[in-house]
Amino acid sequence: MNRSTKSLFATATTLVATLVATPSFAQSSSTSGDDAAGAAVGFGVLCCWGLVAIILLALFVLWVWMLIDTFSRLDHEFPTGTKSLWLIIHLVALFIGFWPITAIVYYFIVYRKVKRGTIPVPVVVQAPPGAYTTPAAPYAPPAPPQATPAPYVPSAPPAPPAPYTPPAPPPPPPPPLKGGSASQGISQPSKTWFLAEGCTSGNFDEYVLMMNPNQVNANVNASFMKPDGSVVAGSYVIPPLSRYTVHVDEVSGLDNTEVSVRLDSDQLIAAERSMYFDYGGRQGGSDSAGVTAPASTWYLAEGYTGGDFDEFVLIQNPGDTDTTATAEYMRSDGVNISKDYTVKAHSRFSIHVDDIPELAQAEVSTRVTSAQQPVIVERAQYFNYYGRDDGNASSGITQTSQKWYLAEGYTGGDFDEYVLIQNPDDRGANVDVTFMTSDGRNIPYEVNIPPRSRHTIHVDEVPGLENAEVSTVVESSRPVVAERSMYFVSYGRPGGSDAPGVAQPATYWYLPEGYTGGDFDTYVLMMNPGDDPVTVDVNYLLPGGSIKAQQYTVAPRTRYTIHVDEIEGLSNTEVSTALTAENGAKIICERAMYFSFPRK
Repeated sequence: MNRSTKSLFATATTLVATLVATPSFAQSSSTSGDDAAGAAVGFGVLCCWGLVAIILLALFVLWVWMLIDTFSRLDHEFPTGTKSLWLIIHLVALFIGFWPITAIVYYFIVYRKVKRGTIPVPVVVQAPPGAYTTPAAPYAPPAPPQATPAPYVPSAPPAPPAPYTPPAPPPPPPPPLKGGSASQGISQPSKTWFLAEGCTSGNFDEYVLMMNPNQVNANVNASFMKPDGSVVAGSYVIPPLSRYTVHVDEVSGLDNTEVSVRLDSDQLIAAERSMYFDYGGRQGGSDSAGVTAPASTWYLAEGYTGGDFDEFVLIQNPGDTDTTATAEYMRSDGVNISKDYTVKAHSRFSIHVDDIPELAQAEVSTRVTSAQQPVIVERAQYFNYYGRDDGNASSGITQTSQKWYLAEGYTGGDFDEYVLIQNPDDRGANVDVTFMTSDGRNIPYEVNIPPRSRHTIHVDEVPGLENAEVSTVVESSRPVVAERSMYFVSYGRPGGSDAPGVAQPATYWYLPEGYTGGDFDTYVLMMNPGDDPVTVDVNYLLPGGSIKAQQYTVAPRTRYTIHVDEIEGLSNTEVSTALTAENGAKIICERAMYFSFPRK
């Protein structure tokens, strides 16, 4: 037994002996009296310890029995584990005090399952020496090869990887629209304005520019008239002494249409229209001042259908009834062609002059008359003039005159200037033209224009005007109509412009349009046809209502140019311009613009 077992038995024996030998115990045993309860307890404890000792003794006997059984068994008689393993388990359990558990486990999983001597020892049978064994198979030589193996053919090398192709860069933004425009000044503001031309479809951007020269707000109602006779309404408030811009493409219902405009204001205002476009690869812009009233007769001095020119005549009918418009086309060779057109009420009508067979490849002036209803007429052209692509537009003239003034004109560099004179009269007209340069020179030119025809003066070819800033006065023996057109390359901006003449000088002039931001250049042109110098007060009206005032002196019988971009405080802004000639003097005013306009 291990030390713990021996100590357990010794303790139990000593306890029993002590209880028996104690006098009080003996006394209590011999007496039945007072300590009966104590005697009972002591006897109970003695019995418990006796039972523990008996159980431990029985378990120890079982352990010894199982140890002897382990020594006695053969290896094949252990259903679980081996003989050596179980001997190690018994001895380790004895030393750590778990021998009772080991004995019980061994009893149930080894002793009870397999009794000693009940499993026979396995026998290995060996053949006796010299015993017969199956003979080996006779030698068979290897079979000859069936066929000569095919010669080795190396596999094709793998295809080289495709060369790396970087993704295509995004396309560059489209180039800007480059060109120029011009417009005559407005000498009298009005509460009603009409703009016959207008387009928002395709690559067209249309703007309506309104100028309020008053000290109070101007409330403006706009009627946008489409070709089908439908009308889209708009209303705008223009602050005092300022300019206001309407981008017509952004007006709901006008995003893809031809359109004419009527403006009705509670104050006197001035109005223009500008357009920027890419029409059949001809990129640029145009501008025209509005007109204040419809009329029954209109004149257009300029017009050309040759080469890469497209000419359109635009008729606006603001009335409540349809009308028949008659267009008389007067060629430079004196041939006249007449066509009738029906224009619906509250609509605009377009005539593509190039589509008229008799007017192919023709210089042509036009007179439009309307029998039932007064109308408004403009002309638009899109062209490529010797590589200078652009377009121009101009409102018509309602009255012929024997005297006309054209403030703008330039023949230097890559500029070509033309003066167009229409004689709608039944008799020939003797015309005297005076070109007034910025250095004070006056150069005369004379021409006779046959009846019902048009004449063109290429100003660059007039001796003395090969490289000049020039204004023009046209005086005729018969009432005529005059316009000026120009084709140019201005600092890399190719284009063209056009403006009708004005029949009377005036003291006050208004220019609603003007812009100096980005790649825009705005010029104000003043012409003094008189014999005395004129002092001109110029007020530049900005969108927020602020004013920039300047003063200039224009020498007699000369022209003066203001580059608005160079004025301090006006280098990047929308601007309208109001001019006043001091002391009641009279001048003529125009505005020219050259631009590079980002595409939408």
